[in-house]
Amino acid sequence: MKDMKHHRPRMTQRDNLIVQFVAEQDACRLDTIHKYFGMKNIDIDIRQLRSIIDRLVKMGFVRKDSLLARSPYIVSACAPAIRFAGIPMRRGEKAFIPLYSTIHHPIAVARVRLEYEISDAVWTCERQLRQEYGDYHLADGMVIYQDKRYLIEVDRTQKESNRFQNIASINASMPDVDEVHYWTTTKLIPFVSKQMKGLDSELQKKIKIFTLPSEVNE
Repeated sequence: MKDMKHHRPRMTQRDNLIVQFVAEQDACRLDTIHKYFGMKNIDIDIRQLRSIIDRLVKMGFVRKDSLLARSPYIVSACAPAIRFAGIPMRRGEKAFIPLYSTIHHPIAVARVRLEYEISDAVWTCERQLRQEYGDYHLADGMVIYQDKRYLIEVDRTQKESNRFQNIASINASMPDVDEVHYWTTTKLIPFVSKQMKGLDSELQKKIKIFTLPSEVNE
């Protein structure tokens, strides 16, 4: 009798790209993946993309959730996707569980990532930064572009002034970091700009403030 062991279907290039991207970012919007494919010069319409996502859901790599009104559904990584992507997980650490209260941040980070990769910058996700910096500080990402290193922070909520300035100071003081790019909402730009003025002048020079892309700016 033939061996009837179950085997997952063979992964395609598109499957690999989606699983790797989502695993690195924990979660993202469907249209972010579509934009990512466009940057890779991979021609795919949204219907085809949905079909691929559905197959990856059945394979146990990702899940999809409709959490935000008037927005594309959210694709998030399951533990098999993180292992497939070769990203270390601590003992007992679980995959990100998308909830309305927690989903806005990771999908914003994923979208910001495209702003750099469109220029062929190399992105390192938060989980991967842990290997280099341990628990010293985990920013939302690191970008290497033209031999310079940029630390990326994304913030959609207003923090207490002391906490905000402490995080900003740690980021700007990181060794081997040329600049810190701070992405926030249009609404929070005045608050962030004011708080930056309370930092040491040398640290201020290393920090640049950017407005989040429209899809994740609300």
